[in-house]
Amino acid sequence: MHNSIKKKVAQNTSISFIGKVLSSLLGVVSVAFMARTLGPDGFGNYSLVIAFLYIFSVFADFGLYNLLTREISKPNANEIKTASKIFATRAFLLVVFFALAYLVAFFIPVYSKEVKIGILLASFGFVFLSLSQVLMGVFQKYLKTIYPAVADVLARVVQLILVVYLYFKGASFLQFLAVFSLGSFVNFLLILFFVKKYITLNFKYVSFSNIFDILKQSWPLAVSSVMVLIYFKGDVVIMSFLKTAEDVGIYNIAYKIIENIIFFPAMFVGVVMPLLSNYFVSDIEKFKKIFQKSFDFLNII
Repeated sequence: MHNSIKKKVAQNTSISFIGKVLSSLLGVVSVAFMARTLGPDGFGNYSLVIAFLYIFSVFADFGLYNLLTREISKPNANEIKTASKIFATRAFLLVVFFALAYLVAFFIPVYSKEVKIGILLASFGFVFLSLSQVLMGVFQKYLKTIYPAVADVLARVVQLILVVYLYFKGASFLQFLAVFSLGSFVNFLLILFFVKKYITLNFKYVSFSNIFDILKQSWPLAVSSVMVLIYFKGDVVIMSFLKTAEDVGIYNIAYKIIENIIFFPAMFVGVVMPLLSNYFVSDIEKFKKIFQKSFDFLNII
């Protein structure tokens, strides 16, 4: 791996790491205030809503972030056309799967009316988060991960301020879900602002035939995402049928700690992936060297 490439990868990995650590710390503090305000039962309902919607967000993901990163990193890629089609595909899938999410929740008798309202309320937050995430491929290609890091931290700061306000006011889990959606909206607006430095989305390239073509390419990545979903979030949903909201809340507080320390490998691979995609097409020997160096680094870590 050339020294210039090593330097860029190291810088962007460091920036992503620092940003993730800061946002994770802000998230942990927010969770602490929420848990103390809501108690085990209220926080259990909050966790259930998030876990339930997370399942449908993964189905809507369809591996499109990885596909975008790969496709725009290829030599001579039409970035605007590709990014616009994949962004529109994500938006289409989000509408379909979150409408399905609310329909499924409506017919689950063990879910209270408040939980069903919370699912509707928090679904907006998941839409904004998912739309922000798919655009991460643009920053990965240009090795400018400072922008999404800044957007994430600023959105978390806004969210924490509102959470602290609700803590002193004494709020319900529905109000905290509204704050979650608002924070996600702030993040999306910042990502959209920063991404315009590199790509301006143009929906004249978008049609239903384009969307189905994208889905044909991305379905193997979608299967992988579903496997990850079952591993990380299936337990919370299963518990919601077998245990009380209080039990779910206590379990989820502990699990949040694990979630915040396993991000590093995925973050590093996200930084390296555009280079791998480019060199796989243009220079297979460089691809092999970068792949091996990255593999060695992750083993050491």
